Amino acid sequence: MPHLVMSGYKVDVGKVVCIVPVGSKGKGARTSLLLKPQSSIIHYDGEVIPPKGCAVIGCIPMLALAVGERIDRNKRGKAKCLLGYGMALHLFDRASLSSASEEGLPWAAASGHDTFCPVSDFTSAEEVEDLSALELYVMVNGKEAIRTDTGSLVMRIDEALSLVSRTMTLHPGDIIGISFKDAEMALSHGDLMEGGISAVGLVRNKVRTAKGDLEEGAT
Repeated sequence: MPHLVMSGYKVDVGKVVCIVPVGSKGKGARTSLLLKPQSSIIHYDGEVIPPKGCAVIGCIPMLALAVGERIDRNKRGKAKCLLGYGMALHLFDRASLSSASEEGLPWAAASGHDTFCPVSDFTSAEEVEDLSALELYVMVNGKEAIRTDTGSLVMRIDEALSLVSRTMTLHPGDIIGISFKDAEMALSHGDLMEGGISAVGLVRNKVRTAKGDLEEGAT
């Protein structure tokens, strides 16, 4: 059973809901809800396994919220129902996502692959005093790729909880990932990515090298 880790114990994960950017950047940018399956979750040092033909993987870092109590549309004080905070990565097959967007097809075939949601261990909500300006960094093969802070999240935590709970009830163990603005990067086979959100969590994952698939995807 997929799980999240916090303070030395494991909590079974239910669903993963990502709030991701859609369309153009800047003032015209929009967001959308995206579900990832339990099988997409991997932990620190877990290996990302691209599907056959996937040459370039898109990657967007997220602040991850772990739900500790049931949250529905009528629940008040939703943020008090959070168990903890962590870091997660929204991974997707760039070519497949572009095709799906153009044809109006679901994005699951691009972003729902196994291993396409690396997740850090979580820090208890009680231990995180201020979420307004936590630093985020992501490095690829030892070089800095992204540096920003939680002021650039696509949505505030209270807004995210309200948005998701209007659509679906949240249960203990569910994870919500809130993307950072203008923070997408590309990963290739063999890349090692390391990242963290200060006082919250760390990720470290390598993309499996598959020479035949890389050559096929590059032609």
